[in-house]
Amino acid sequence: MRIHIWTASIGAGHNEAARVLQQEWRTQGHTAEIYYPLETGPHLFFKLGKNGYKLLVTWFPSLWRHLSEKKLPVQSAVPPGGWWPETIRTALDADAVVSVHPILTALAASAKGKCPNIKLFHAATDYWHVPAANLPEVDGVFLPKQVGTDHPASPVMPFGIPAYFQKSPFSKKECCLANGWDPEKPLILMSGGGEGPFPYQKLLRATRNLHPLCTIVLCSGKWKEPRRMVMEGHDVFLYPWRKEFKNYLQICDVLVTKAGGMTLTEAFLYETPVVITAPLPGQEEKNARYALCRQAARQGNCPDTVWKHVSTLLQSPFERERMKRRQKRLQQPDSVKRITQTVCRVVTASGASAPYIPQVQEQRQAESAQAGFFQEAETSLTKE
Repeated sequence: MRIHIWTASIGAGHNEAARVLQQEWRTQGHTAEIYYPLETGPHLFFKLGKNGYKLLVTWFPSLWRHLSEKKLPVQSAVPPGGWWPETIRTALDADAVVSVHPILTALAASAKGKCPNIKLFHAATDYWHVPAANLPEVDGVFLPKQVGTDHPASPVMPFGIPAYFQKSPFSKKECCLANGWDPEKPLILMSGGGEGPFPYQKLLRATRNLHPLCTIVLCSGKWKEPRRMVMEGHDVFLYPWRKEFKNYLQICDVLVTKAGGMTLTEAFLYETPVVITAPLPGQEEKNARYALCRQAARQGNCPDTVWKHVSTLLQSPFERERMKRRQKRLQQPDSVKRITQTVCRVVTASGASAPYIPQVQEQRQAESAQAGFFQEAETSLTKE
């Protein structure tokens, strides 16, 4: 079965969701490819759109909140000539399209008229059903449990955000020693993404309110190379975004983040105490509200409050365990497997395409050839 996953490099969470879905489908033996429809056209067009998004969330948050709760006019829009139709045609040439970004879901729905038999799915990476993806052309929407919509335009399946638990091969002490961190100090992990504002400098300047002395690790696309410094007696390490982030997430004592959907989901899976600060308007504010209402995180609106929450969690094992117990209720560790299997089941049942599993087909051909060989040999022996 050929499956195309649509994503956009606007925040790392969308690309991570696409990657884990692709990995699972390939493990099952299907052909899964990741497409970036917004980025394969003129680079200037995508760059302007990305900068416009940053401008809105930074300087016009109220306007972005309003826009995020509206459906997009892309349904009736005419795509630009030349490059766009060919890009969409290539990305739609599959048995199923799974979008992990609401704008791309709306875009795929608008182009679905050219390929009416294709199955289109939306996999949420935030803790709400974005109106832009609530469309009748979508054959199924995958949402976290306890998240729904008042007027769903397509079937809603509460399988969760596509993320999975991957146990780190290193203990906390091994990881600290490998990175030059003091294993005796509490470890604070800070992640603010690479899109939009995040008050790194303000948080670091306010570390005087953080007790006891800690190791603070910052991972962000803003940094080009690793740096090390000391702030108010705390060891501070600044890293570019790295694939070891999940390992750090498992061993840290507290995570300070801006409430990205994938980051919160992984924190819940690894039962990492979370303190939220400076969530982006719209989707991340809703993610923060989801976690706070279930007492699976704390929130600080200013740096001093953030470090007070962190200090409380560090000095109170009881509070940390209570938060971990609440996070465990929100876990959906089999979300990736359930999403991938459901898509394949729907496509197969619709008759749009027979499952295309090269490994299985090759194995069956080999078994058939082997069975034929033994049958011929048995026949010849019988004749003799």
